[in-house]
Amino acid sequence: MPKKIEYKGNNVYVLRVPVGHTQRGYVKTTNKRVVANSMAEAQALYYKYEAGVKAEIESSGTTPKTVKELVEHWFENVGNIGRKNTTIATDRHTSQRIIEALGDLHVRKVTYTQLNRFTANLIDEQCRNNSGRALSNRTVRMHQDFLKKLFEYAVKIGLRLDNPTEHMTFVKKARKKISLPNMNFIQDYVQTVDEKSANLRCAAYLALVLGLRRGEICGLRWQDVDFKSNIITVRWNRVKYDKAATVSKNAIIIGASILQSPKSEEGERQVAVPEEIMKELKELKLLNESNTAVYQSVPGYEPIFSEFLILNEATGRPINVDTLSRFTGRISKYCGREGFTTHKLRHLATSVMLDQKLPVNVVQSVLGHADSKTTLDVYAHLLRPVNTEAAQIMGNFLQNMRK
Repeated sequence: MPKKIEYKGNNVYVLRVPVGHTQRGYVKTTNKRVVANSMAEAQALYYKYEAGVKAEIESSGTTPKTVKELVEHWFENVGNIGRKNTTIATDRHTSQRIIEALGDLHVRKVTYTQLNRFTANLIDEQCRNNSGRALSNRTVRMHQDFLKKLFEYAVKIGLRLDNPTEHMTFVKKARKKISLPNMNFIQDYVQTVDEKSANLRCAAYLALVLGLRRGEICGLRWQDVDFKSNIITVRWNRVKYDKAATVSKNAIIIGASILQSPKSEEGERQVAVPEEIMKELKELKLLNESNTAVYQSVPGYEPIFSEFLILNEATGRPINVDTLSRFTGRISKYCGREGFTTHKLRHLATSVMLDQKLPVNVVQSVLGHADSKTTLDVYAHLLRPVNTEAAQIMGNFLQNMRK
C-alpha cells in the first residue's frame, strides 16, 4: 500500500487518500502536494484532505451509501448486464433477505461480525422458505456468495478498502442426495401419461427418456427435429421473461417467456432419439398442423406458435415451464408420490443410463452437463457423440414400462 504521507524535500509533502482498488487489486489513490513545516502539520493537512475527499464521494448523487442502495447500484451496473434472466431472477430473490436484514446499514460500517450474525439467523429454525421448510445450506451459501460479490463491487468502486466477507464463516454447500422412485411407480407413471393428451405425453417422454430439462422441452421447435436421422438438436432454453433484465442479442421473446441459449455451451447438443419417441413426435406434428386453423382463430395467436413442438391443445400456444411442472406434479400425485418434479425425470433418465453401463461421457453428452462434477468424468465435456446406443437403451426402457 502506498504511503499516505510522503516527504519530498524542501517542506513539500505528498498526501495520498485511498479511494478504491484497480481491476488488478492495487490501491487507487487521489493525491495532493502541500507545504508544511513539520510532519505533524502534514498529518493535520492529510486528515483535512481525507475528510474532504470522503465528503465529496458521499455527496455524489449516484454513490450508494446504504447496503440497499449498493444492491441496486450493483444490479444497475453489473447484475443486469449480459447475464441470463434466470440468474438475474435468482440474485434478485436472494437480495431481498439481505435488504430486509442489512439494507439500512452504511456500506462502510458493515462488519464481518454483522454478516456472520446474518448467516446465523438464516440457519436459525425460525427462518423459513416459501414452503415452510428451514433453509438449506445451499440457500444460505447463495446469500453469502451474493454478499461476497456485492462487497467486492463496493471495494472496486471505492466505497470500501476491505471486503468484510473475507473474514466471514462460509457454510459448506451440501449436495442433495437424489431420491429416486421404484420401478412400480415409474411404470404407473408411464401408463398414466399414455392416457393423456399427445402434447403433454410427448413432453413427459422427452424428460423421462432423453433427460431434457423442462426449459429445453418447452423451447423445442420442429426445425430442431431431424426425422431422417432420429436426432433432436437442443438449441434453446425457454424461461420466464423478466422485463427488467437485459436480453441477449439472439434471444427470442414470446409473450411472457423468452427463448435463450442453454445454460452452458455443452447444453447446445444433438441427442439421438428412440424410434418409438420419433413415431410419437410424427403423430404430434400431424395433430398440431391439423388444428392450426382452429388455433388461428384464438385471440392473441401468433404464427411463431406453430413452430413449437409442445402446445396447449386448447389455445395453440406453446406450453410454459410451469404448465409442464404442474402436469408432472398431478400425475405423480395420482400415482402415489407427491413432489416428483419434471427435473427428477431427468435424474431418473441419468440413473437408468448409468445402470445400463453406458460410459459417463456418453451420458454427459445426452444430458448436456457442463462439467465433470456432474457426470464424474474429468474429460467428458470434450466429447459430444450422437449417442444411438443411449437412444436404444432408453427406448427399450420405455417399452418395458408401457407393457
